[in-house]
Amino acid sequence: MVEDDEVSLAYDLRQIYAKDIVGEHLKDIANARKQGLYSVYFQTLKDLHAVIRHKFDDNEKHVNEYNTLIKNIIEVANKYPMTWIGKDRTPQPCAEIEELLNNLEIFFYKVMDDNNMFGVKFDDDGL
Repeated sequence: MVEDDEVSLAYDLRQIYAKDIVGEHLKDIANARKQGLYSVYFQTLKDLHAVIRHKFDDNEKHVNEYNTLIKNIIEVANKYPMTWIGKDRTPQPCAEIEELLNNLEIFFYKVMDDNNMFGVKFDDDGL
């Protein structure tokens, strides 16, 4: 039988992972996105990838989609290097970069949701 301390420790570790690790990364991503700092936005997304990668390593479709998204972002970043580093705010390059970065962020949210990282509680608790 599992000891209460073991159950408590597992719960505590899940809370630390969800709140302190994944949650902080999500806040960093939101801040970078809001500030329009594309290179920072990209880096924060890659940091999240390092934290949640275990959730989709075994899914070849997810790995392939991630690699395609990264390849496309790098191509556009190289196409518009001054926009990428925040020195040029021309609308068309900004829109291209933002769309690709948003697609990567949405991809991560989908992977996280598919793996119940946002919770699996089915009742509403008054929300």
